[in-house]
Amino acid sequence: MSQEEANSFSSDFSYLFFRNGASFRINYNDDNEISVNQPRISSLTNLCCSIIVRNESLTEQACEIIPKELFNQLFRAALHYTQDDTCINILISRWPYRIFRLENFVDEKLTSLKMLLDEKAALQRTKQAIKYSVIIIPRFIDTIRQQQQIIQKRLSNIRILDVTNFPVVELIIRYISTHCRLAEKESRRNQLIDIYNQQHHQLSSESKPTDDNKNDCTDNYSINSNDNNDDLIKSSSYPDDIIIIRFDCIIQDYRTYVELLSALRSTTPNIQLQICTIDMRCIGLALVSSFLDHVDKRYVQTLRIP
Repeated sequence: MSQEEANSFSSDFSYLFFRNGASFRINYNDDNEISVNQPRISSLTNLCCSIIVRNESLTEQACEIIPKELFNQLFRAALHYTQDDTCINILISRWPYRIFRLENFVDEKLTSLKMLLDEKAALQRTKQAIKYSVIIIPRFIDTIRQQQQIIQKRLSNIRILDVTNFPVVELIIRYISTHCRLAEKESRRNQLIDIYNQQHHQLSSESKPTDDNKNDCTDNYSINSNDNNDDLIKSSSYPDDIIIIRFDCIIQDYRTYVELLSALRSTTPNIQLQICTIDMRCIGLALVSSFLDHVDKRYVQTLRIP
């Protein structure tokens, strides 16, 4: 991501901390950091990881041979030592665990008390946090879709992506919403194809041709079936098991509100949205009630309204 893009994204959220108060629940334990004057001794594992993640080819090779326990150190090193998102994308696409929680790998959190006391530190942390969510969420969805077509490769096992306590820009919220609707359309299309095939099979069995016309009918049927085969092939862009995206939602634009509400109304079993923090201070109070009717309230921890 370019510096200009990072600055434009951060401008969406920085004022929420400095003028409207914290957007995430403050965790006082986040400030128990090691003193700057205290020397830090890196382990051999961390030193090796810091070298590996600087090289795309080395990262690819490491993902093929290392035990899954080392993926945590590799990902932490990728966040700390790399400026681009190449190695982060590689690690996400090969992640061996079912659950990925971004907060476990970031030391400078947005839930720290420093977010309210130090404007410079808050702006820097916000920029970095936005960059993480912009990289990881699309990569996660792309990986899920790709593994439907590529069976031979070792791909990600992630089924629950948790990016709570990180700001998700509205562009990414719309991206998530779009895929929810696409998954719903694909599911409905596959259901219609199943119904058609079932009814067609029943009609074919009920109206079997006589022996004299059997060959002619078979030839005509094969020609017609070949013409319609492309329209009756079921698609599988999303996996059959449930994909969960757990995130915090800060809505400032009405269009984002409409798209996310449409995604929450969708009936797709493939993608489940779990929203933990809902910040709608920039949206009219009248819209909040309709939104809450479609949110799974079991996961809502914080609600901020005008």
